[in-house]
Amino acid sequence: MPRESILRRVIKVDGQTLRRNVMVLSLLALIVVVFDQWTKRWADYNLATRRHPIPFLVDSTSTAEAVVQDKLGMDEAEAKAFINEGFVVRLAKAPLTDPDAKAYPAGRRPLARVLYVFHNGTTRSPRLGFFYHRDVRLSEVKAEKGGKLTSEDRARVDEELSTRTLVDLVREFAPQVSADGARQMIKEGRVLAALTKQLRSDDIIAGGEILLVQRKNVTIIPGFLRFTYAENPGAAWSFLATASPKFRYWFFTVISIIAVTFLLALAINVTHDKRLPLTAYGLILGGAVGNFIDRQTTNYVIDFVDMYVGSSHWPTYNIADVGISVGVALLLLAMILERKNQKTA
Repeated sequence: MPRESILRRVIKVDGQTLRRNVMVLSLLALIVVVFDQWTKRWADYNLATRRHPIPFLVDSTSTAEAVVQDKLGMDEAEAKAFINEGFVVRLAKAPLTDPDAKAYPAGRRPLARVLYVFHNGTTRSPRLGFFYHRDVRLSEVKAEKGGKLTSEDRARVDEELSTRTLVDLVREFAPQVSADGARQMIKEGRVLAALTKQLRSDDIIAGGEILLVQRKNVTIIPGFLRFTYAENPGAAWSFLATASPKFRYWFFTVISIIAVTFLLALAINVTHDKRLPLTAYGLILGGAVGNFIDRQTTNYVIDFVDMYVGSSHWPTYNIADVGISVGVALLLLAMILERKNQKTA
């Protein structure tokens, strides 16, 4: 079918209206996307949880308490309490640099190995990973089977542990990293182990060491609104959050492309007198694109707006979600006003 005839079937408004629709749609979507990505980047750098710690490279030899005071702007008492509560982790001075090293060398099976993978450099939050010892893995297999373990089960777990390399662990913790990327990351010294001994406020930290802050929120309205870091690998209300990373990636990619295409088809055909629906489509499109960018780059969406009353929390959300929600509300309002006008006509 000729291209011109396809466009005529899709575009049903005159040229002037089409240009207006495209301009308004693009402007609104761009505003939402830019604001959404900027706020997510701010959250990534400034908010911390145990699974998303903030790294601090120590400039010069000092106590842990002095470092926390300087980096977080706390007074002496606050810094000491913060460290004593276990919210600061000290990393080993020497990184793990052999990609082919066995995860569990023969004869040495620690209770758990805690690794931090700095996939985006040492100035941004690393991915946290745990690799447990043989007894824990055997317990998991036993729970999966719902019965007793056999000698074959034990042999399979031993083989699994004996063949795992550091590259395997890095890719398990950061699945978006390729095998070659993981090897390069390890060789560059961007995989470090956490020290098992809890940090004390008077411990001496040498210049060049890295401390990780495991809790940092920003309270906006006490008892109601705060900014706290969260990652949602699924959709709204964590839909498909437990699905495999590969399935989530392709599922949300296809769904997003279909949704954006459908939105564009609706938006460009809004008639000249329908300003409210056009605004709604622009906000929804911007929100959809904002979250789509996250899924393409990390396979999860960053949320950080936490509304709560007591122990009851609304699902954490972001600016893209706000754009989509406001857009949907405007569409509903436009429908109500349209019906009202039809009745009074």
